[in-house]
Amino acid sequence: MYGKIINMSKIVFFLIFILPLAITAQVSDLPRSELDLGDDDDFSSFEIMDSDLKDFNVFFVGENHLYRYINDSLNYKFVKYLHKKAGVKNIAIEFGFTRGYLINKYIIESDTLALRLLKQNSGPTFINLYEKFHDYNLTLPDSSKIRFVGIDVERFFELPVEYMCKLLPADTAIPHDIKMHLESLKGLASFLEKKQSGNVPLRALIKTYSSQETVKSFIENYDLTDSIYQIYLGDNYALFDKIVESLRGTIAWNDYNTRETTQGYVYREQCMEDNFLEYFLSHPGEKFYAQFGRCHVSVVNQEEACSWHDYNSIATRLDNIDNPALKGKVCSIAMFYTSNDKAESDESHQNLLNPFRQLSQKNGLTIFKLDKAGLYQELSEKYEYLIINDVKNNALKSFGVNYGYAQLGLNIHANHFNYDKLNSFFGSGISEKFLGASIGFSVDFISVQNHGASQRASFGFHQQNDVRYNDTLEIDLFGYDFQFNFGGDLIKSHHVDLIPSAGYGFGRVSLLTSVKDGVNDPSAGMFGDTLVSKYGNPALLFNAAMDFKINIRKVSVGGRAEYCLDASNRHWRKYGILVESSPKTSLSNYRVSVYIAAKL
Repeated sequence: MYGKIINMSKIVFFLIFILPLAITAQVSDLPRSELDLGDDDDFSSFEIMDSDLKDFNVFFVGENHLYRYINDSLNYKFVKYLHKKAGVKNIAIEFGFTRGYLINKYIIESDTLALRLLKQNSGPTFINLYEKFHDYNLTLPDSSKIRFVGIDVERFFELPVEYMCKLLPADTAIPHDIKMHLESLKGLASFLEKKQSGNVPLRALIKTYSSQETVKSFIENYDLTDSIYQIYLGDNYALFDKIVESLRGTIAWNDYNTRETTQGYVYREQCMEDNFLEYFLSHPGEKFYAQFGRCHVSVVNQEEACSWHDYNSIATRLDNIDNPALKGKVCSIAMFYTSNDKAESDESHQNLLNPFRQLSQKNGLTIFKLDKAGLYQELSEKYEYLIINDVKNNALKSFGVNYGYAQLGLNIHANHFNYDKLNSFFGSGISEKFLGASIGFSVDFISVQNHGASQRASFGFHQQNDVRYNDTLEIDLFGYDFQFNFGGDLIKSHHVDLIPSAGYGFGRVSLLTSVKDGVNDPSAGMFGDTLVSKYGNPALLFNAAMDFKINIRKVSVGGRAEYCLDASNRHWRKYGILVESSPKTSLSNYRVSVYIAAKL
């Protein structure tokens, strides 16, 4: 027994102390380079890959989407390097057909409508990337221009629906059999466009529409009247039909996900495989670059990634397909971040990554060429190269795509008012003190727009206080407030929001008095005036708040800390007339809230 304990101790010692040192020693021997992402034609820092370029036809880089700013900088420099050294001119993107088509219309043809639609439906880092490729293409002959290929499902309805409506003939009457569905499609496009730009009136956001059901009904009509659409659309029919076909995939994918089936993630990877192959086979001899979420770029089956199980990514499928131009021809490059990022990361990788992080460039990017025989085989069997990204604060420069939404929420909050002067005025005459700490609730309407601008409207009540005064009166103290806040999301993620805000509002606290049962009417009121049944204390409020929210599908849970400042005269009023002898009572308060909200 003692011997077993000794042996176990040796194993633990080896795992904790010796193995990390051995891995670090092996990592230090790996070829590595500090990547230069400068906007120039110096590609010397990428030359670590030169000898491998001839062996691959598809290059995948796996990122964490939260780090938008640095990801897009890498995307641009990497494509320019591969374009110059390997002739890569096709960029596969993790978006649908419509976005790829419109990007090409802009970067190749300088189409202004395409740019306008992209700006309405993209964050500024994406637009900056497209503009860089547009300018780069201006320096290239037509045969060498960069092209984008959307191989994913249309994950968002806005762009395809809006562009479909732009393809409709402006001067031709809509045939009766398709009129209702085309007008409905145009109505949805108008609503989505206004919602994206933040120009939907508050009353309109209360009434929303299902893009999924609207498009599904449209496609049902389209299938029954296809010949009418062909005549009506004329030369635009083929492009229109391609977008419709892409939206069929969106409907199916959303349906799988709504029913929470594993078919959802399998269907999406299969769609990307099919769409890629369709384009790849029609462009023989051409090479491709793709910068996707990291869960999509492993070249081997993953037991679990991004909560997807026994999972074959698009890169796995292409690298193992029975096609000599693809089988074993996929180069996968995984990018990890020194912030120990949780999103889209495999937790089992974290200890293996530490030696790479220790050797990586501070506040920069370092690429390592992996050795298939190394102790870090868990990484090397999935990826050819590893990038460690140590650029600071780049997550705060991230911008989401199709980010805007509206929510209705229920908020429970703990308030802390200062009722000391009110309690001092009544002295020992009251049965118990008015409590400054109270519980309340409010209903919130929250709108977060495309690039993170946030508005909130709240209407809430404070907990009621019931006390007795001189054993003659029963007094009820209660209040409410209505507030508007304006702020901006610092994180701009689909999953997490951190929103500082400031605003203003109106509040009111009231005292209701009633004569205790069995007591004659007293001759004087509480403040030395004639007895009345109600006193009011209205307030103009200014506030500052910080919200933290976690978004799970259409539901968000969160918390808020805020301070409200009462900027009004703090004396009480009866029937709107100031009672100067009344104690000053401020509605300034600290407030901590928890809430749940649902997307509209």
